[in-house]
Amino acid sequence: MNTFDENSQEMMKKIIYILMYTESLEKFQKIVIKYAKNSLNHKIDKDLKLTIYNILFQMKNNQEVEQIFIDYIVYNEDKDDPILKIVNSYWK
Repeated sequence: MNTFDENSQEMMKKIIYILMYTESLEKFQKIVIKYAKNSLNHKIDKDLKLTIYNILFQMKNNQEVEQIFIDYIVYNEDKDDPILKIVNSYWK
C-alpha cells in the first residue's frame, strides 16, 4: 500500500471495489484510511482519490479521518480541487 505508480493505483481501485462487497465495514474502513494517509504526499489518480475521499466522508466522528482531511487542506495547493468540497463539507 505504499506504492503509488499507475499499476498500483489501478489495483487499489479493484481492491476497494472488491472489499466494499466482501469484507466487514471495519476492515474496509481501516484499509481505506491507511491508503489515504499514505497517499497524502503522492499524486494519485483523480477517480481513485474521489472514491477514497467519498468513502472517508461517510465515516463521521472519526478522528483519523478528520486528521487526514485537515492534512489534505493544509498540503493542498489547488483551490479548485474537487476533493476540497468533500473535505470542507465533512464538518457541516
